[in-house]
This record gives sequence, C-alpha cells and structure tokens, in this order.
Amino acid sequence: MTYCTQHMGLSVSKADIHAVNYPKRFPTIAIKVVFAVSFMKDYAATWSQLYLDRVFNWEPVVWNDFPNNFRSSFLDHNSWHRAQVSLQNLRQTGTVLAYTLHAGLQPAC
Repeated sequence: MTYCTQHMGLSVSKADIHAVNYPKRFPTIAIKVVFAVSFMKDYAATWSQLYLDRVFNWEPVVWNDFPNNFRSSFLDHNSWHRAQVSLQNLRQTGTVLAYTLHAGLQPAC
C-alpha cells in the first residue's frame, strides 16, 4: 500500500474514531461522510464527489457502503498474498552481526 492510499484510508478511519468519541458532533451519517471526505485529496476527492452529491441532494447515504467502496476502489486486494510470498522468498544474505550493526543494535556478547 502506498503512502497515498494509507493516508486516504486514514481519513475513513478518522471519521469512525471521531464519530465514536464525539457522537454529538456526528448526529448523522451525512456529517460523518463529509468529515471523512474533508481529508481526501486528488483522485480520492474526485472519487468521493458522488457521496458529497448525495449528501447535498438530501439522498440517503449508507455509512458502511462508503468505506467498503473506498477500500475496493483504492486498496490493494492482493496485499495478504503478496506479503505471504515475500515472506516465503525472504533469504538471509549476510551475517547476523552485519544485520545487528546495520540496525544500530549492540551485538550480544
């Protein structure tokens, strides 16, 4: 996942966290959607325009649809598989001492 998609995913998570912590500030799903969209930039902001249009036209918005559609549009669906393959292909190419020193750790005596 790139920084950009991580950042966009955080905007949806922030909306969830804020809605739980400050329920009086988010009395409707529409306010929650607008809050999440306010963090989005570039293509994500363009993508979210459909939801903003629904909010401003007083059409119903289902909150669970918003993050689910967001994830399916932006996040890597094969990340779990790619992580498994990467771990299976991981090979040690140097000594433990070299890794320890490279990480800035003190070698064990």
